[in-house]
Amino acid sequence: MKLPRPFYGTNLGRNLSMPRFLVPISLLGALFVASSAAPIHAAPTPFKSAPLFSPTDISFRTLPNGVRAIVKRAPGSPTLSIQVWVRAGSRYESDKESGIAHLLETCCVTASKNQPAKETGEGGLAGAIRKVGGDAGALTSRDSTFFSATVAPQFAPEAMRALADSIMRPDLSEDAVDDAKLEVSDDLARRSLDPVASASDLAYATAYSRHPYRRSAWGDDEIVASIPIAKVRDHHKKFYVGANMSVVIVGDITFEAAQELIRQNFATLPAGTAAVRTLPPDGPLKDREAFRRATLMRDAVALAWRSSSVATPRDVVAMDTLLALWREGIDPSMRQKLIRGGPDSTDNPPLASSYEVDYLTQRDAGLFLITLAGTSDKEKAIKAVTDEVERARKGGLTATEVAHAKQLLRSQYIQQAENAAGQAGSLGFYDMISSYEFAVNYLSLCNSVTAADLQRVAQKYFAPNALVRVELDPIKGQRERPEVPRPGDPNIITASFKGQHS
Repeated sequence: MKLPRPFYGTNLGRNLSMPRFLVPISLLGALFVASSAAPIHAAPTPFKSAPLFSPTDISFRTLPNGVRAIVKRAPGSPTLSIQVWVRAGSRYESDKESGIAHLLETCCVTASKNQPAKETGEGGLAGAIRKVGGDAGALTSRDSTFFSATVAPQFAPEAMRALADSIMRPDLSEDAVDDAKLEVSDDLARRSLDPVASASDLAYATAYSRHPYRRSAWGDDEIVASIPIAKVRDHHKKFYVGANMSVVIVGDITFEAAQELIRQNFATLPAGTAAVRTLPPDGPLKDREAFRRATLMRDAVALAWRSSSVATPRDVVAMDTLLALWREGIDPSMRQKLIRGGPDSTDNPPLASSYEVDYLTQRDAGLFLITLAGTSDKEKAIKAVTDEVERARKGGLTATEVAHAKQLLRSQYIQQAENAAGQAGSLGFYDMISSYEFAVNYLSLCNSVTAADLQRVAQKYFAPNALVRVELDPIKGQRERPEVPRPGDPNIITASFKGQHS
């Protein structure tokens, strides 16, 4: 995943400013994982601190109703971040309610009991936080939904009240839900025009047959439009409860003051029942291909392998290291082959206009994705990718490459957690799928990863006969409403293949 970046490549958010904190390098995206919106204000000023997540700087309590209260002191931080994480995402939806978590997130941030919506756009959560000069954000992933407010430390009480009101008392009137459905529909339409996001959605839909990860956290346009208002209210009542919630505060505040703020605002929340459930595995990933015609500006092809779940921490961090190796830095070997036409040439035409490497750590096994857009020679570009993957499987990574990738990973983790919002995001993200302690121990795991770990993980997950390949080709002209892929779409063709790219 990417947290080192909890929502590293995927943004699923409202039109509020959203911090880009480290979500497992391995929400968005979703990450998980969402369309990023224009920030209300400039990003918070970074601050320097002692060890990133020293246990002595963290206070953890569980309220009687099950709310997990996590506080991290950040002396000297000019900003304070409050984030509320709810175990509600597409993992906990049925086929007939795909997108209900995203819809409910939209309702929560748009208007609540004490923060009504306004036509000027200054109402709801964003308006309440703007009044005290802060930023607000929200995001839905497969595993969770989160809401955030970043403010100056003296405005912590106002920010906490605004968040609690949005989450506990959203406006779920018929008109409000109908307006939210229109906004979700617009979100889906914009997402469908993004070749990388569309390829990711199609890869998940192709790679899974039973597990709910096969559905996008954004939902399905037609299904969202048909969800009865009673079901939306029931979903809020069932999932927005103490047993499913973690509240995180990071900033220049004492443990006692922060814990008391959480208690005052969330102690009355019903305890409910935790949504943690064990799902049957979807079985080993087998070679599959899917082709779809879509309204896009350029073609895209994605290669996907099953990834590690959060239950195998060493595999998670090794996979994060491979992601850093292939994606980050000034000149990774994969970029040399795809964008420069080869490591020894600056004259060859690029095999792709751009590429993305994405992996989000999730509660269950997700996907490790490499997506190419604007390919000049599709088969040659795919071979360049699979050759690099095979080099890792055969132990061909040099000591210099491994050391560089680990250094990149450490730097990303530290840089993305240099402000209060980044640290709160890391703690909350991991607390939804495992425990906030995963974030505390991340750097130690990163330091201990070896070249042998990278080869082992590459052999375990990136077998040539365990690959999903999806392709998107542009449709000439425009359709009235672009759509996310769904089973039965006549524009999607799937087939099995036998190690064609080994």
